[in-house]
Amino acid sequence: AVALDPDVIIIADMGIAGGDEARRWRMHMSLAAVRSNAIHIIEPYGICSTTVAAFPSAVKSIAKLIHGGAK
Repeated sequence: AVALDPDVIIIADMGIAGGDEARRWRMHMSLAAVRSNAIHIIEPYGICSTTVAAFPSAVKSIAKLIHGGAK
């Protein structure tokens, strides 16, 4: 949460709520993730309900977001 000052914020979007959630996070200008524009909205299917076969790809996608490989 806010007290932890995250470097990256990843939101699994389930409709229009993802944009609303990102806007709420962006109000906290003191957060490192906000200052560096590291708030990412992702499609939840591959991440939230992944299968054993799809898991490596899901982890790779998140790693790219965390380490700056994709925005």
